[in-house]
Amino acid sequence: MCRLFGLSSAPRRTRATFWLLDAPDSLSRQSHREPDGTGLGRFTADGVPRVDKAPIAAYEDRAFAEEARRVESATFVAHIRYASTGGLDARNTHPFEQDGRLFAHNGVIEGLDRLDAHLGDDRSLVRGDTDSERFFALITRETRNHGGSHGRMRVHSETLADRRAVVVASERMDDHPGWRLLEPGELLHVGPGPKAAGRVVLTEPPVHRLTLDDLRPDAAASQRAV
Repeated sequence: MCRLFGLSSAPRRTRATFWLLDAPDSLSRQSHREPDGTGLGRFTADGVPRVDKAPIAAYEDRAFAEEARRVESATFVAHIRYASTGGLDARNTHPFEQDGRLFAHNGVIEGLDRLDAHLGDDRSLVRGDTDSERFFALITRETRNHGGSHGRMRVHSETLADRRAVVVASERMDDHPGWRLLEPGELLHVGPGPKAAGRVVLTEPPVHRLTLDDLRPDAAASQRAV
């Protein structure tokens, strides 16, 4: 399945080179298993989101390596893709940007025809073919209509050795014992400082719990452990 990486050192700007390229299980190394797209999102010093992405594996993408070593930001969102919905195209590669936000998704959403009908006119927010973009459009719409335990990860990155930071990764990238899976229904909020707080906001299990047998073969393949 896809892999995600996020870093916040707000308000201080830093680089994410270690986790993107140099960690024992860096995003570049993981991309040998998730080869269908690479994207790096960050914010400029004046808060403008920027995304660089391509429908190729991170380990093959020279631009990704150059950006990972050069770019500074207070917030990073990076993604490597294992395609399940939508072709191998830049417009279907994560992260996505809408209304000054960056979004990346790991998983499969079925019933896209019903989701499109639910979005109605807001379907225009979706620029590609993926289920992730439809989900992002739904989040953007709901955010418009309705208005967010502290922890720090020990860092091995030289640029963060003297800075507080919160690192979020969809799988363990180094030997730090503090990494854990999020609980079902848990929302992680990272604020300035940076400070992280996790809270279970969905206490009930899904009404319709999907299994791999319920998914299309290509979608099921993208969700199997590798």
